[in-house]
Amino acid sequence: MQFYLNGIYDAPETRISLTDNFVSEDWSRSFWAPNTTDAQHSGSIKETINVHVRGNQRDIISSVAHIERMGLQASRWHANPVRKNSVWLYWHVDDEPYPKRTLIYSLRFKFNNRSNNHLVTKHIYGTLEIARHHRWERIDHETQRAADISTQGGTFFWRPSGTDNSRISELTLKIDSNADYPHGANEVWVGIRDCLFGMDDFQPRWDLELGSKYTTACTNPTVNIVDDGCGGGAIEIPFTDTNDLQPRWQIKVADVAGISGNPLHFIGRYLVLARVRTTSDDDQMFIQLRYGNSANNNKVTEQKRHYITCTNWHYAELGEVQIPAGVNRVNAVNDIRNSEIEVWAGRRVGNGSLFVDHLVLIPSAHFMKLHAQPNQFAGDTLIQIRTHEDDSTSAEITMSAGAAYQDVPCNRDWHWPLEGGLMVIAANRHQFDDCSNIDDCFAPCNDVAQLQLETHSRWMSYMDEFAMVK
Repeated sequence: MQFYLNGIYDAPETRISLTDNFVSEDWSRSFWAPNTTDAQHSGSIKETINVHVRGNQRDIISSVAHIERMGLQASRWHANPVRKNSVWLYWHVDDEPYPKRTLIYSLRFKFNNRSNNHLVTKHIYGTLEIARHHRWERIDHETQRAADISTQGGTFFWRPSGTDNSRISELTLKIDSNADYPHGANEVWVGIRDCLFGMDDFQPRWDLELGSKYTTACTNPTVNIVDDGCGGGAIEIPFTDTNDLQPRWQIKVADVAGISGNPLHFIGRYLVLARVRTTSDDDQMFIQLRYGNSANNNKVTEQKRHYITCTNWHYAELGEVQIPAGVNRVNAVNDIRNSEIEVWAGRRVGNGSLFVDHLVLIPSAHFMKLHAQPNQFAGDTLIQIRTHEDDSTSAEITMSAGAAYQDVPCNRDWHWPLEGGLMVIAANRHQFDDCSNIDDCFAPCNDVAQLQLETHSRWMSYMDEFAMVK
């Protein structure tokens, strides 16, 4: 068995073994174990480990000083965001396939009163008072790779080990250069859907031609299907009936999943993106998302109006939806199949049309968005999203022919789900030129990303019953 304190780089001088000849857990007094109730909650956990220090005067003084330096190192790491030498508590049972560790926030060695005469007795009994992360994690990361994932709602699936959601230590997306739209990607959405309810029939991209025109006894908007979308048709809204904000189109889970699809695979909460464009730069359209059960005429208004002026195909955020919109356990499956999104649109300025190709549902339970400034550089885009030991996040967007952009990512519970996760990706390119005053955005059909994922599996306890099974 191995049980020790350690610095992140595992150098010999930064390790304190708690099972060696000089410093050890005091087995005769009590066996340390985490509080299983506290371990279920986020934040830090405070624990006390009984310690026995023995040896000659030099050994004892050196061992205690070493412990105190580790405590100082731990507190300095959390106080200084540029330090790299974090401190961990390690645990490894001999029959386990790999050891685990937990991040230490603070560490203090406290003498027992009766140990003052240690220079004579050559023994010290004391306690280590530790505040640590509420989870244990695998020391080495697991790496997954995937090639040519579409940035139009492309997906990637993986299931980790452990008994809790995994830490995503680094996600790297390399969006290849595009000959037709050379400027780098600067707006990226990444969501991970928990696959507890299944995922085989889930479709994150909803091609609008699968839906239908919104028609009632009082409403019959003019909407055309045009051959202008990614791999299919798109809808054109010419506003020949009215410029006012009106319902124009509707699409529900049953339209996308088909008769044989399992509606349970669509359960979740999603940020909805619409791939849109206008006829000319002089047009100003507005679009709004509403959603709910198709059996109800009045849908929930989820977001305010979003104005569209760009003539190139690009993604616009419409708001979040929940599938199903409401929970009815008596008729839950039908409620999911009838979960519907309505596209409302109006025209404020101009005489042109609004075009909408498809919707992309980005899972928003585990979500990350990056939005760097528009750039003037062509070439590949390298996006690196990191989750550090204390669960803080940072990101960097680097253009192969230009500058690197630091970004504070917008994220929500950025972890990989225990039951398996399906990642969905979408991206915009954005061109800006100070000289010509060009400001264009693009979401090309043929954009792809190369993915590399590094995760640390996590456990609620160092002795979880599944630790040696998965």
